[in-house]
Amino acid sequence: MLLRVFSCHLPEEHVRVLAFILTISSPTSGGSFHLFDTESAHLHEIGKLGASKNTAHCHLQDFMITDDSLFALSDRQGQSFVEKAVINVEYVDDSHAPVWHAHLMQ
Repeated sequence: MLLRVFSCHLPEEHVRVLAFILTISSPTSGGSFHLFDTESAHLHEIGKLGASKNTAHCHLQDFMITDDSLFALSDRQGQSFVEKAVINVEYVDDSHAPVWHAHLMQ
């Protein structure tokens, strides 16, 4: 599991946690991203984003959130690639999968 903690500026400052949970046996993706909001000392899940189909049987090495974009660095048999998806960190709708755009690393 990989975690990222970040803040977003809603009407008040919110601390969010994005967790990647690996799905080894899935033929359709490498796992899923789970978005949580913090309230006092508690985490509340806001929603889930599926990783792209390109990540099936791959190793997620890192990810980061900038403004409204999620970047994921993955490895497939020694070939690294970065994918980007536009996300809404205020609300995640499980029924709408993000559109991922891949970029191979040289």
